[in-house]
Amino acid sequence: MKRLAPLLMSLPPLLALAAPAEEFTPFAVTFENDVFVNSDDNYTDGVQIAWARRKLADGPLEKRLLASICRQFGCDARQEATITHKIGQLMYTPTDISNPAPQPEDHPWAGMLYYQRNYDLAVSEKESITISGLAGIIGPHALAKQAQKFIHRHITNSPDPQGWHNQIGNALGLMATLEQRKSIGYLLGDPERWSLNSAWYWRAAAGNVTTSAAIGLSFRYGYRQPALVLGDNSGISTKSGPMIENRAARPVAPGSACLGLAWLDCSLTANIELRAVAYNVFLDGRWWHDDPHVDSKVLVADTSLGLRLALPRHKLGRFGTPFIMFQITQRSSEYRSAKPPGAQAWGAITVGADFP
Repeated sequence: MKRLAPLLMSLPPLLALAAPAEEFTPFAVTFENDVFVNSDDNYTDGVQIAWARRKLADGPLEKRLLASICRQFGCDARQEATITHKIGQLMYTPTDISNPAPQPEDHPWAGMLYYQRNYDLAVSEKESITISGLAGIIGPHALAKQAQKFIHRHITNSPDPQGWHNQIGNALGLMATLEQRKSIGYLLGDPERWSLNSAWYWRAAAGNVTTSAAIGLSFRYGYRQPALVLGDNSGISTKSGPMIENRAARPVAPGSACLGLAWLDCSLTANIELRAVAYNVFLDGRWWHDDPHVDSKVLVADTSLGLRLALPRHKLGRFGTPFIMFQITQRSSEYRSAKPPGAQAWGAITVGADFP
């Protein structure tokens, strides 16, 4: 028995090492609408559901794509990627939605249903790469007219839209996106306590939905943050950064409570982005078609502020840590017209569960 005792004592840690790590499938449901800022024009509504897994890319096309990208950016294509799937709908309207006539000097009516897949890969603790592909339906088949009528009647109690027969026509939308994000570091505070963290990024998108190049800065004020700020991964990524936030796992330590509540985690986020836009189907219409369109601008800027609340000591089944996020975004004027349009703004609320 004396000889067996050391072996028996070593069994629990050995079994723990042999047991498979618990897998989580985070999800996020986002509702964006300009009703939050008492408006109803331009980009007016977006809904999206997203879910993610950490896994190895197993498809032959996925492997070749990731290997090709990683050869250029120094990542390991054989590592687990955070693969995020997204299904959503976007809609755009002119300022006066009660006018059934064409409005050539205002934002065209337009909508899109889409599916998007993101691959988030770590290059190091302070650098990441995101590869994204999107396929969508643009035009009446995207059902934006029906969705806006339902939202206005049953959710926001807004006037019935009258001009959807003027919308951009049907098309298959395709877009590929590549983003590289690098840490700037901790600007204020202690990395092991409350701190202001930051990162910068560039992003290039090409396709018949949007063709553009962007550069931006992300900031987050929170407790015990990972070195790399990945931006709001729950937002609608056709207009923002990556999807589900891929945080390093950090235990909740005594004194990390938000607002004096030990069970609550909170963080403030901010993002500034400048984009050079060569083509935007929602403003320029479809290629080779006489769609409603406006004189779009090349340079567009977005600024956003957000508040994220999470319950780090709880798990929502196999989905992960529950959270809710509120965000306000303002975008500079995107086009020129006889009646100069001002900046547009909208709010967003996202609920879901994240990687613990």
